[in-house]
Amino acid sequence: MGRVADIFLHGDKVGVLQQNDKGYSFAYSDAYVQSGKAAISVSLPVTMQPYETKELHGFFAGLLAEGWLRKTQANTQQIHTDDLFGLLVENGHDLIGAVTIELQDLS
Repeated sequence: MGRVADIFLHGDKVGVLQQNDKGYSFAYSDAYVQSGKAAISVSLPVTMQPYETKELHGFFAGLLAEGWLRKTQANTQQIHTDDLFGLLVENGHDLIGAVTIELQDLS
């Protein structure tokens, strides 16, 4: 199954981001779609269909630190700088803007 993270907007759970051997998938929850609330990004309009990509979707990649800060986070957190999903969930509680990300505990 890979790694799974819950995505929140202003504290409301909007959907789930997954990483697996084929890439990444983001899907809004049924409840969020039915609520009629805003999308998390203009590039990810609210829909029942999942967004599947080989690379981390640009919206989520754009939430990550860049340059020296990404290197510092990676070194401090012992995460490889290329592990974008790992960096995203490790730092997802302290992102710029209204989106927060929390790793699901699947154990």
